[in-house]
Amino acid sequence: MEFKKLVLNVMIGGKIAEVLDQHQQLGLHDLDIKMDWSGSMIESSTAAIVADIAAGMQQRSLSTWCLSSCIGNCRGDSDDAYIAEQDRLLNQLITFAQTLKPRFIRLILPRGDASTVNDQRIIEAYHRWCTQIIDAGYQVLIENEIGGSIGRDPALVKAFFENINANDQIKYIWDIANQWQEGRYPSLADYDTLRDIIGLLHVKGGQWNNADDKVYAWKSHLDDSDWPVAELCRAALADGLEAICINPPHGQAPDNWSYSLEKDLTFLDQLQELSHV
Repeated sequence: MEFKKLVLNVMIGGKIAEVLDQHQQLGLHDLDIKMDWSGSMIESSTAAIVADIAAGMQQRSLSTWCLSSCIGNCRGDSDDAYIAEQDRLLNQLITFAQTLKPRFIRLILPRGDASTVNDQRIIEAYHRWCTQIIDAGYQVLIENEIGGSIGRDPALVKAFFENINANDQIKYIWDIANQWQEGRYPSLADYDTLRDIIGLLHVKGGQWNNADDKVYAWKSHLDDSDWPVAELCRAALADGLEAICINPPHGQAPDNWSYSLEKDLTFLDQLQELSHV
């Protein structure tokens, strides 16, 4: 099936007009906006910068797929002031969304363990944020980041989505390499656990030092990664996944290695071709 190719916007730097031109030239008509190209996260941007982005996109017939905020990322010991700041940032982001007109707004999964998944204060906060986003006319995506995320364990993710009463308007961004970097090598079994809640895949290259322990170590491109990129992407596409988003690779860079976004886009093009076979 056809799927949309997305690139997290931090991967294309420069002034707003230059960056939007590059998106067009690369055939990227839907934007995943995490930062505003001034150095601020999109939720911490200004109305003036957001207006400039929206005007530039309109001139080029570009659309916003997602506003990828870093709102959330709570821990069990996050205090009331932290939660209140997330509330403030979300209110501001929803105002910006009225200008940028995304389909989705992203939150970040909490950090912790099973106790976090069942923490009523965190459950209530995420439920409130999701409801606010949906009531404003957008859909919710929640992603696993690195740094102790519950996303290191698909079973914890599934339980958390159940606890916040997630519905078809609330889906999971499975950043597959983030899960691996947090200590769990990704597999089709993990995909099967998450299948019903996945709304977007984030993909980035990565390699191990040792095939015996499969510990995440090195940056790479998608086509020479040591995790099963094509297998997992094809499984999700076969189940009707609409989009795949390229992210910058983590880890150490091998000697004399440099990143090419075009190479990763070519990999997605090849997946697109194979999906028609």
